[in-house]
Amino acid sequence: MSHFRMDSNQRWKHYFFIMIAGQSISVIGSTAVQFSVIWWLTIRSGSSCALALAALAAYIPQILLGPFVGVWLDRWNRKKVVIIADLFTGSISAIFAVFFAEKSPSNYLTCVLLCLRAIGGVFHSPVLQAIIPDVVPQNQLTKANSWHQFFQAGAMMLGPVLGSILYAAFPLAIILMTDLLGALVASATLLPIEVPSSESPKKHSFTFWTEFKEGTSLCLKNRQRFLLTVCVVICMVFFMPFTAFYPLMTSDYFCGTAYQASYVEILYSLGMMIGAFLINRFAVKLHRHMVQAVFAGLLGIGITSLLSGILPDTNFAFGIFVLLCFLMGMSAMMYDIPFTTYLQKTIPAKMQGRAFSLIGASLSLTMPIGLLIAGPIAECTGIQIWFRISGIIIVFVVLLSDVTIKIYNSESGVG
Repeated sequence: MSHFRMDSNQRWKHYFFIMIAGQSISVIGSTAVQFSVIWWLTIRSGSSCALALAALAAYIPQILLGPFVGVWLDRWNRKKVVIIADLFTGSISAIFAVFFAEKSPSNYLTCVLLCLRAIGGVFHSPVLQAIIPDVVPQNQLTKANSWHQFFQAGAMMLGPVLGSILYAAFPLAIILMTDLLGALVASATLLPIEVPSSESPKKHSFTFWTEFKEGTSLCLKNRQRFLLTVCVVICMVFFMPFTAFYPLMTSDYFCGTAYQASYVEILYSLGMMIGAFLINRFAVKLHRHMVQAVFAGLLGIGITSLLSGILPDTNFAFGIFVLLCFLMGMSAMMYDIPFTTYLQKTIPAKMQGRAFSLIGASLSLTMPIGLLIAGPIAECTGIQIWFRISGIIIVFVVLLSDVTIKIYNSESGVG
């Protein structure tokens, strides 16, 4: 099979944009479901610990499976994996819709739903990241990743809007069905697209643990990449709980409604879109400054987190909080796109499945670790205190990591 990135410039763009458009439709359905389920749990429990438990349940599959699935992702047909993962997630939501239609769902059943839906994501996210370098020329990776994140952010912006509308109009059982609809559309758009096969030739010497160790060694071998990844992981420990606590910050601290909670999600996603657009616009200038761009984005997250944590609980302050969420979304893209592109450029293509799985698993561990720390603190001191503490720590870690990498590069002669 010919590799279509070797074809005309327009052809890879055609395939790439069809692929990410279909995946974005799936994200709209999934985000609408996620928003509705979390908001339902927020209203029902009113507890940061309950939200922390639900978020933890959604990350259990990544913790248990994430470090290991990459070995198979580098040997399986990546296109088939994306389709199967999409359909699996949608089918789980549809099955639980039947249960929820019969009786009011319990907190326990909600956690089971979130856990099972997350299994598809364990396979879907790393393989999609690994597909992009397969279909996009190396010198276009930054632009491609920014377009991908632009579409994803737009889908994440529309998802909460759709979720809040559906939540006000329909029971949770009907809302869950939108997940299956989005998965079907995404799979249908991917079916006719020719994606270069990543299936490895059969090796007589293949063992799972041998290839797993190869992937682990790869992640540790490049010192700069390792230090940068450690910085990102530590920062995400303190940032990731925000995704679980945004609804509670709105409902409990600012005494807001579901529509106001959707404003936060919308402005955060809009910030992501603007950030992705800016990365796309200045992709050429960022080509040689990926590490610095990652630090700048993380620093922006820390500063906006700190400012969010010192706001009073007034209506005017809520408006400022929404603006800070917009800037936080921009900062998230300013770190995420350069970090992903940096990994794609420095990791061999044939090993990207296992590498992204291992790094993705490390990043996924940041959510439960962060929640185990943040849940009790937020419960005892208030949700806004966690924003304040996180901002201070993130800023400190970024500045320390920047100095550490510069010292290492100076000593090793890296430019």
